[in-house]
This record gives sequence, structure tokens and C-alpha cells, in this order.
Amino acid sequence: MAILSNLERKEGFTESERMLAGFILDHVDEVVHMSITCLAEQAYSSNASIIRLCRKLGVAGYREFRIELAADLERTRSARSDVDVDRPFERGESTAAIMNGLAIVLKEAVDASIASVDSHAVDRAARVIRRARHVYLFGTGDSRISAMAFANMLLKLGIHGIIADEYGDTFASVSAAMPGDAAFFVTYGGSIVNNSAMHRSIQLLQERGCPMIWPSSAPMPFGMTCGLWFPAREMVHGSMATFYSQMCIRYLLNCLYGAVYALDYEANAAHKDSIDELKVMLDALGEA
Repeated sequence: MAILSNLERKEGFTESERMLAGFILDHVDEVVHMSITCLAEQAYSSNASIIRLCRKLGVAGYREFRIELAADLERTRSARSDVDVDRPFERGESTAAIMNGLAIVLKEAVDASIASVDSHAVDRAARVIRRARHVYLFGTGDSRISAMAFANMLLKLGIHGIIADEYGDTFASVSAAMPGDAAFFVTYGGSIVNNSAMHRSIQLLQERGCPMIWPSSAPMPFGMTCGLWFPAREMVHGSMATFYSQMCIRYLLNCLYGAVYALDYEANAAHKDSIDELKVMLDALGEA
């Protein structure tokens, strides 16, 4: 359960809950051992406010909150290393050292995603995609490549993924969206929405009643239906390559594909098997 990341995001918190979350984050090692009364006194809050915050974080009460907070803290600390995710190797290092540094970064990316992303959010996103007539995918740079790979995966399940800017006119593409379609924004830093054309596209999708999914390290913009959030550790500009961010994104997309697949396991298995069999048959004809 992503207690720490949800406290950092403060999404849907009132002003008093934001202050309480800030106190917890500033004194996290002490809070895991505090009673609810002690926390209320030191944070200038109340028992009732703490319980309300616990429920917003997805736990039933304060005791469960402390258990989940301690576990999340341990996962986060064990996932950290001395390797710089932006520059995992230095000039003159051996190939073996490069391979080891990259392995650590990629493992940390997966560990960070596991610790931060709520499985219930993945399940909600999977159900949105399963019900969708078409899925409009947005992404730039390396994230666009990840979006294209995900569209190809969905195709194996009979779900039509559309790269929204494939023909260079995102708004024209999105204008064909209808109720029952969905949108998927693949982005690390969130800059994908920082232009007027994208704002118009999002507004149109909202007007058409299309649910929108946001897998990112950036805060979820207003109007999005479901967020799959992971911690930002890589510089948006200046890193050696997008090792960390794209591993997080690819891991999330693979998990999401698995969750969609599992919703209709037998039907999806049969559909993919039929595609594989057709490929084998066509390859055999080509060799004849």
C-alpha cells in the first residue's frame, strides 16, 4: 500500500489534512511508534481528523495506518541505493560495472512502482480499458514508444489502441472519440498536457464522457479518472537516458495488460492463441 506516496501527493486532502500529512512526513520515524493521542497533540490535530485521514489513505484505522506506514517506509528504504538513476555509470567504467549499475536502477524502478502504485487503481484502470470501444493513447518522446508498445499489446486482446498524434493532428484524432472510448496519457513529468492543443483535447474527451487514465510521476490533472503514480527520481532533462522512468512506465503497462487479460482470462487466452496460430499458418504459407 502506497501510504508514503499518498501522503506526499495530498490528493483530495483538506487544508488541515495537508498540515497533518506534512507533520507525519517530517516525523515519520517517530509517528510509527506514536499513539493516536500523542500524534494529535504534537500535530495540533484531533483523533477524529487522524481517523478521517487514515480512511482517505485506504486504511480502516490508526493501528492499521501505523503498520502500513512502517512497512512502506521499510520498502522505500530497502529500494534505495547509492547508484545515481540519472548517471548510473561513470567515464572509464567496465562493461560489467555498467551492466551492474543499470540492473540496480531498473530493479529500483520496479521496486518503487510496487511500493507506490495501488493495486486497486490498476484494477480500476483495467476495467476502464476492458469496457472501452477505443483507447486513445498520448505520449511524447520515449513515453510515446511505450504507449505504442502498449497499443500493440492491447491489440492482442482485441482492444483497438489509437496513437492520438499518429497523423500529426491530435485534436482531429480525438474529435472522433465517442462515449465508451477511453484515453491513456503515458508521461513521466506531466509536461504532455502543457499546451493548448492538449487542453482542448482533454476538454473534448471530458465532454464526450471518456474516462482518462494517468500513469505518471506527476500530479494527476483535474478531470482524470484514474492515476497510477510512482515516485519521481529521474531528472526530466539532463539524465543519461530514461532508464528509470521508462522502466517504471513499462512495468505499470505490463501490470495493466495482465490485469486486463485476467478480467476475461479464458476468452483472452483463446483470442491470443488464435492470433498466434494464424501467424504460424501465414509463416508456413510464406515458406512454401
